[in-house]
Amino acid sequence: MSILQSTQLLDQLTTSIDASGWRYLLVQNRKPFRFRLFKDDESGFLDVRIYIWNCTHGGGAARATNEYRVQLTGVVPNIAQNETTILLGWHDGYQVFVAFDMNRHNGQNSQSPSIQIKEEMMKSPFTGGNVVLHSEKRTAVFRKEKFEYTFLSYQCVDTRELFTTTELDTANTMQIYNQYRTKYGIPFPDEIRSIRRKYGLSATKMSVILGFGENQYRLYENGDMPSLTNGRILKTIQVPAVFATFVEAAKNLLNTEEYDKIMLCIEELENESNTSKLIKQLIFTTDGRNQWNGYALPSISKLKNTMLYFIEKFNGVFVTQMNKLLFYADFLAYRSRGLGLTGLVFKAVPYGPVPERWDRVYSLVDDIEQMPIESKNGNSGTKLVSALEFDEASLSEEELSCLAKVYETFKNETPSTISEISHQEAAWLDNIASHGRIDYDYAFSLKAL
Repeated sequence: MSILQSTQLLDQLTTSIDASGWRYLLVQNRKPFRFRLFKDDESGFLDVRIYIWNCTHGGGAARATNEYRVQLTGVVPNIAQNETTILLGWHDGYQVFVAFDMNRHNGQNSQSPSIQIKEEMMKSPFTGGNVVLHSEKRTAVFRKEKFEYTFLSYQCVDTRELFTTTELDTANTMQIYNQYRTKYGIPFPDEIRSIRRKYGLSATKMSVILGFGENQYRLYENGDMPSLTNGRILKTIQVPAVFATFVEAAKNLLNTEEYDKIMLCIEELENESNTSKLIKQLIFTTDGRNQWNGYALPSISKLKNTMLYFIEKFNGVFVTQMNKLLFYADFLAYRSRGLGLTGLVFKAVPYGPVPERWDRVYSLVDDIEQMPIESKNGNSGTKLVSALEFDEASLSEEELSCLAKVYETFKNETPSTISEISHQEAAWLDNIASHGRIDYDYAFSLKAL
C-alpha cells in the first residue's frame, strides 16, 4: 500500500470532486485544504475545509491486525466558522476515503493524536469496496428453544450481501446465551471464575470436587454452556455451606492438607461481614442478570475503577458528566461483547441517561469524594475526585478498550454538551416520556460511538 504525500492526497480530493459533478475553486493548497464548491445549476456555493491524512495500520505488532488509524500530524483539526469542516483518512490500498465525525475530534491534540478504525469498516470481502454495520431482529433456536436477538453484521455497499467477523459472531452468540443463562439460573463465565477464586482452588480441583470431567470447569469458565444439572450445581455452590457438602463428599479425593485448607476458607467466608453485600444491594437495583443491567455481574470493584479511570483522565468529573460516561461505557461494552461493564441499571431523565440510583452510586463507593464547585459565572456543580489511583488490573483488555474509546470521544466535550449528545440517542428519546429504564438492546443504536 502506498503512503501518499500531501500533494497526492490533494490530487485524490480534486479527482473525487470532479467525479461527483461539482466544480471547485482551490482556495488553500496546504492542510487544511480549502475549496469553494459549485454546482452546474448556479445555485450557489459551498465553502469546505478538509483535513486529510493517510489511513494505515501503524503501531507494528503491538496493534491488532485489523486496527487501522489516521495519525493527526502537522496541524490540529479545528471546526471553522462559515465553512463545512471535513476530517478524512485515505486508504490507498482499498481506494476509499474514511470519514470521521469532526465534532468528536475538534481540537484533538496530544503527544501522538490518532483516530482508530477497524479494517472491516473499509472493505468488503466480496468486492473490496465499502461496508456498513447492519442490525436486524432475528430468532435463533438453542437447545430446542427460540430466542429473539439483534443480529449484527456488516453489509457490502455494492452487493448488499451480509457477512460477519469473529467479533460480531461472539456478540450475536452472547445475546442468546445471556437469555438462556438468565432463564435457567445458570451462572455466567465471570461468576464461574469468581466462585473458584473465592475458594482458592484450581479449575482442575473444582472439577474433581464437583464430579465434573477433568477439564469441564475450565471450559465453563471459557464460555461453554453447562448442562442444566451442572448449571444448578454451579449456582448452589456460591453459598459456602453448600460447597462444604460437596467438599465433604469428595474428602477421599483430597489429601488432608487440601481438605483442611478448603474448609478453613469456607469458614472464613461464612464469617465475613455483610457490609459489602448491603452496599451492593443499595447501589444495584435488579435481582440477577438481565436486559436492564446488560447481563453484567454487579461489581463494586469494576464500578469504582471505571469511575477512577474517568476521574484520572479528566482530572475530576462532574456528576452530570459521570452519569453519561458510565452510560456510554456500559452500553458500548454490551455492544462490543454482549455484557455490560458495571452492572448498573440506567433510566431516562430530563438531563439524559443516568444510573437508576446515581446519588447512592457516588455517595456509597469508598474513596471517591464529592466536591462542590462554583464557577466564575456563578454556576455551581458537584465534582467527583479521588486520591486513589485507577487499578488497571481490575478490568479486562476489552473493558479498558471501551473506556478508552469513551474517553477519546468525549474528552473535549463539556458536561452540558455530553448531555446534549445523549439526548440524540434512541435510548433516551424512547424512554424519557415515562422516565423509564433503558434496555441494553439500545446499545446497538448508539450514535455517539
